[in-house]
Amino acid sequence: DLQDRSYIEKYLPTSLEYDTYNMNLEVKLIGKNIDEHKVYTNGDLSKTTKNQFSIRFPAYFSSSSFYFHLAPKNKFIEHRYIHKSINGRDVGVLIYSKNQSNVNKAKADSKNVLKELESKLGAWPHKSLVIYVAGRGGMEYCGATITSLSALGHELIHSYFARGVMPVDGNSGWMDEAIASWRDGGYKAVRSPNFSSTSMAAHSSYRRTTDRKAYTQGANFMAYLNYELESQGGLITFLKDYHDKYSHGRVSTKIFKKEIEYFSGKNFTAQFNTYIFGKRSIDKTSDQENPYHPILSEQELKDLL
Repeated sequence: DLQDRSYIEKYLPTSLEYDTYNMNLEVKLIGKNIDEHKVYTNGDLSKTTKNQFSIRFPAYFSSSSFYFHLAPKNKFIEHRYIHKSINGRDVGVLIYSKNQSNVNKAKADSKNVLKELESKLGAWPHKSLVIYVAGRGGMEYCGATITSLSALGHELIHSYFARGVMPVDGNSGWMDEAIASWRDGGYKAVRSPNFSSTSMAAHSSYRRTTDRKAYTQGANFMAYLNYELESQGGLITFLKDYHDKYSHGRVSTKIFKKEIEYFSGKNFTAQFNTYIFGKRSIDKTSDQENPYHPILSEQELKDLL
């Protein structure tokens, strides 16, 4: 979401981010003397023969949703456990890494984060959870992530916002990073944002990537909304209702603004125009690289696999 055309469209013909569709993926390794492989995925996986796999993905998936990792059978250390969701559902959790200590730490941390997120936002919104502790950075998918240990909480909340409630375009992705970064900062409340103005949601309608100011100014704007919604239970109370309404659906900045105004009974037009749509003098501070989503080269990404 931070680099153009970096989802499944790099590899397969696919529709755009605002489309959802069923997909069945058939995978077969062809050639002599190929070691036995396995697939890590957030779809329903079946193995037909050695090195031949069939994967069925849910109808609510879009081009950013699919998690697919093909690897030699014994390359990674794995741990599986069942998370008992607050709605009574059993959620299968798979953690894998090249390092046993990473697996152990991710097991403990994921249990704590799942408990935190479900207590605030409701039941885990996907069928399962796959966590690949790669050691650097992070990227979110629907009920799956490639992550560092430090980014695990950031990536898991994205299964609620980004890959649960899903942005339709590059002018909408700021909300997900802002919410996740606000959570990373301790769910703060501030009387006013500490920046002048940005155009996080005022780029070209053809833009496909997320404005990096979402991590900083966007998180501050969420802290401001948390303060403004204090009498209604704060931003978390709104986000739970918002997630319940739009889970597995598509949203835009305009929908987010409309829903938060309906929830609060307040008009936030002036605030959105100033801080999000850039209708005043723009804050010229440069975009900062986020530690949870660092920009990695093509070779660095391949090295993680």
